[in-house]
Amino acid sequence: MRVALFAPTSRSLYSRLVASAIIQQEKIELVGIFVRHLWSIKRIRTDLRREGPRLLQKVYEKLIAPEAISQGEANPLVDVANERLLNFRDLIDMSRRSGIPFYRVRDFNSKRTEASLKGLKPDLVAFTGGGLIRKNILTVPAQGVLNCHSGLLPRFRGMDTLEWTILEAQGALPQVGLTLHFMDTGVDTGPILRQHRVELNPGESLNAVRKRLEPEMVQLMCQGVVDLQRGILKAIPQEKSAGRQYFVIHPRLQEKAEMKLQRSA
Repeated sequence: MRVALFAPTSRSLYSRLVASAIIQQEKIELVGIFVRHLWSIKRIRTDLRREGPRLLQKVYEKLIAPEAISQGEANPLVDVANERLLNFRDLIDMSRRSGIPFYRVRDFNSKRTEASLKGLKPDLVAFTGGGLIRKNILTVPAQGVLNCHSGLLPRFRGMDTLEWTILEAQGALPQVGLTLHFMDTGVDTGPILRQHRVELNPGESLNAVRKRLEPEMVQLMCQGVVDLQRGILKAIPQEKSAGRQYFVIHPRLQEKAEMKLQRSA
């Protein structure tokens, strides 16, 4: 099976771990790596509109120090990287060592991306972040574009699903988790392949929950690629009316979700 990788930055630890796992599979070939340009007026405007004031923090975590320890809490994703002896500093380095074509693009939905992707003839695109994907790209890979959403679909689509799940729960702490799905032209509305559910620990911080889920996201995505190659995953369409799309949460509501989680202890 021929797989192309889409990554938001060349240093994304999540993207590097997924790429590393793919190239170790005997019957799966990583045929191309696509990374967005770091800076463009369109991207900055879009990210500011979506992320607001917390954009600088995300830039630091995802670009400047992806292996950093955050707020004194352990980073399980770094532990996974160390266990797997991840020895390339970014996806550019990986591309040079392995001979995999590398594409730096301004937009994943651009004509240039579309033409380059068609030339690679991928069976699957493994999407590891970088915005919405449009129809012109979604229809190129034979099987589709694979994504791991940080929420339980179809109920919680969009942004900050951890906080929204906690805020909307009645009584006991809810289950949270991840959903492996094919992307479509909607926001997290594509067919579901597999889910991973976890229990919240009383008194746990939101940041600790996210860190705990990150290695599971790598595992879900990588195993999904393998199982699609084996033909043992079945995609189940979502009912559009079964969930709703959530947007970036206001800081006060985020604080309320954090307090609710802390009070559970």
